[in-house]
Amino acid sequence: MIVKNIDINLLYDIFNRYKKDYYPIISDFTNIYVYVLNNDIVAFIIFDIIYEKCQIIDIYVDDNNRRKGIAKKLIKEIEEDFDVENISLEVSNKNKIALNLYETLGFKNVATRKNYYKDSDAILMVKEIR
Repeated sequence: MIVKNIDINLLYDIFNRYKKDYYPIISDFTNIYVYVLNNDIVAFIIFDIIYEKCQIIDIYVDDNNRRKGIAKKLIKEIEEDFDVENISLEVSNKNKIALNLYETLGFKNVATRKNYYKDSDAILMVKEIR
């Protein structure tokens, strides 16, 4: 089940599963959706809606729940909830599983951002919605 715009203070547990001491920068444009399974938050997506564009900041599904379509459901929920022209994101060029997921969802590789991450380049991907 997807829960929308949850209080960020309830997310410390899953943030720590994602990265130690992770706390995202939140603005007036930021939305957070979580995926709840058996009363446990097992995934989240953090994204900004700025006018007609959506920028995915982070998406995470815990290890035990990967490959179950949860990330896909979270992204599809954004498409259903917001009338945006496109959705963009950056992903490490080393993250082949994520790259494959985004490609199957219709995202296109539009640019490479050299040294974006400390150990790799980022691929800027965009999905045109309208």
